[in-house]
Amino acid sequence: MLGFEALGEGNFHGAALVCAAALALLDEVTAPGFLDRSAERGEQLAAGLRRLSARHRLHGVHGRGLLRALVLPDTLSAARVADAAREPADLAADGLLVNPARPRRLRLMPALNISADEVDYALRLLDAALARAGAPA
Repeated sequence: MLGFEALGEGNFHGAALVCAAALALLDEVTAPGFLDRSAERGEQLAAGLRRLSARHRLHGVHGRGLLRALVLPDTLSAARVADAAREPADLAADGLLVNPARPRRLRLMPALNISADEVDYALRLLDAALARAGAPA
C-alpha cells in the first residue's frame, strides 16, 4: 500500500492558505442571517433591474437571487452596454463590471455579501451606462 510519502512533491500539497480561506468563507456563509441578507439583496437587485427595464424599454429581467440578466432589445448589444458600464464618461467615476453573456443578455452577478447601498450604486451606474449605450429612456 502506498503512503503519502510515495506521492512526492507537487503543486497541490500543503495548501494551508487555501484551506484557511475556504474555512473563512464557510464561516461567513453559514453565519446567522447571511443567506437572508443575500436573498434580500437579490430581491432589491431584481426590483431595480425591473425598473431599469421599464425605464429604458428593455425586454425584462431573468434569473434568481443575485444572478440576474437584463434582456436587451435587438437595437442594443450587451457588449456595447458592458463597455459603457466599464468605462464611464467621467474617468474619475467608478465603472461597473457586467457580463455580456449573450448578444442581448447582460448578466449581473455581484458578491453574495453585497450591501444595500452597493446594489443601489450599481443600479445607478447601470442606468447611466444604458443611457450612454443608446437605450431609450
